[in-house]
Amino acid sequence: MNRALKRRQGKTNATGRGGAEGASPADDPFAAVIGAALRMQQAGRLDEAAAAYRKVLAKRPRHAAANHFFGLLLHQAGRSEEGMPYIARSLETEPANADFQSNLGTVLKDTGRFDEAVASFEAAVRLRPDFALAWNNLGAALSAAGRMSEAIAAHRKAVELQPHYVAGRLNLAHALKEAGKLDEAAENYRAALAMRPNDAETHYQLALSQMEGGEIDEAMETFRRTIVLKPRHAEAYVMLASLKRPREADEEMAAMERLYHRADATDQEKMLIGFALAKSFEDIGRYDEAFDYLLAGNALRRKTFDYSHQAAKAHFDELKSVFDKGLFDRLHDVGSKDETPIFIIGMPRSGTTLVEQILSSHPEVFGPGELMTLQQVGLRSFPPAADLGFPATVARAAPEKFAQAGDAYVAELRRWSADARRITDKMPGNFTLVGLIRLILPKARVIHCVRDAPATCLSIFKTYFRSQGHRYGYDLAELADYYNLYADLMRHWHSVLPGFVRDIRYEDLIADQEAQSRALVADCGLEWDDRCIAFHEAKRQVRTASAAQVRQPIYKSSIEQWRRYEKGLKPLLDRLEQG
Repeated sequence: MNRALKRRQGKTNATGRGGAEGASPADDPFAAVIGAALRMQQAGRLDEAAAAYRKVLAKRPRHAAANHFFGLLLHQAGRSEEGMPYIARSLETEPANADFQSNLGTVLKDTGRFDEAVASFEAAVRLRPDFALAWNNLGAALSAAGRMSEAIAAHRKAVELQPHYVAGRLNLAHALKEAGKLDEAAENYRAALAMRPNDAETHYQLALSQMEGGEIDEAMETFRRTIVLKPRHAEAYVMLASLKRPREADEEMAAMERLYHRADATDQEKMLIGFALAKSFEDIGRYDEAFDYLLAGNALRRKTFDYSHQAAKAHFDELKSVFDKGLFDRLHDVGSKDETPIFIIGMPRSGTTLVEQILSSHPEVFGPGELMTLQQVGLRSFPPAADLGFPATVARAAPEKFAQAGDAYVAELRRWSADARRITDKMPGNFTLVGLIRLILPKARVIHCVRDAPATCLSIFKTYFRSQGHRYGYDLAELADYYNLYADLMRHWHSVLPGFVRDIRYEDLIADQEAQSRALVADCGLEWDDRCIAFHEAKRQVRTASAAQVRQPIYKSSIEQWRRYEKGLKPLLDRLEQG
């Protein structure tokens, strides 16, 4: 945020806006002091800048610029709530200042108040329609609010106003990629690279777009270009390793080892390279070395966050307590009658991406990937109260709330496709919300992907997840304990909602793809289509760690692979048995 904030501050000062009450900028006796304070703020000398602003405000409490930039300074220092009243006061004095409106939007966006941020940026572009920076920021706020089509339109406007605006071009590309418009996203990444050809991060983002779109060879070359431009780009090494299938040690592995063992290597670099080397050594059959790097990479990732198994257990216990048989008997027919959604649930790495790829290859099914929509609709529809949190609030909601929530969910889902007969939601973690699904969407299909527990857990342990989720997955004991919680919760759902969840076993799907796929398609209320058997040929976005695997026909090599690590996995296997 700092570089953009500096540009906005400098532009505001340079325009002469934000003076004393009723004074033109030329008449403002504090202009020199404000200018000096801005320069100190931009240089990071926040205490000195704050002192200067306070001196001005002691004499002129409603001085617009002093209020505004002091509020931004407090935000910059991590004291956003303290800064907001000053920014608001500046806008009371100068409501038509587009720079001030845009800066307010940035503060609101940075603090997670996305809808308010959108309103501020919209005010800025109404005041100054050619304000490319504000259009770009509006797009970012709309994107954060999940309003992707509007976000894309705002970013397009920014680029239309300033065709050589690299940040705007990149944000347009990011929004297009998020919306699954991969070809157009790639065009905009390349347009940005035409202006800034040696930017490693843009090459990296282009490579991710290519990977998610199934252009595996092109993605590998672009990841390699990223590494040439930035030899310590550890994320590019991880992604490249996930796509490669080396048969013997090569120079790229040697380069990774050199980076890993550098005296000045950061923990972040060692963590990422650890995952990449684990994958590479497994590919060439050197399993002991692979597991050593795997343990090291996971241990470093685990150090970066807090995780409590007891908190997770308490949450799962609450789910079973709230969503009991009595609740479903009392609310047996209250939800929306819409049949559009297909929920694909389970543990990560259990075959959820494969199942979605099979189903979304059907011409009547659209697969947008992993969505946060169910959680968002659940929280909006059954918000926490002063004495009760979600999901406990579900149990005391009025009956009409459930159909409303179901219809709201489907309305959000329809943003992805207006005409598909079925739309998938492949968020594996929705296994915790099966009870909510049954109440708000009783006619939805719920497909539960089941895979052998040791194989599932090892696959999770081997995966570097780009998101900050799956915090249970970086310690073998914690991973096993979480898996046991998951398995127990799924037994609960099957007990209180018999027949609502359809299990599909990964091993069975691998063993007899066509028969299992036909049964899966039939369970979703669809006629068979041969394209479902050739799922690996489908051109669609895949964002998960399975991006490379689902571009290939089904393979059986992963079924018993965990046994190669059986000795090292003993802490996990012992705890799985306790579940």
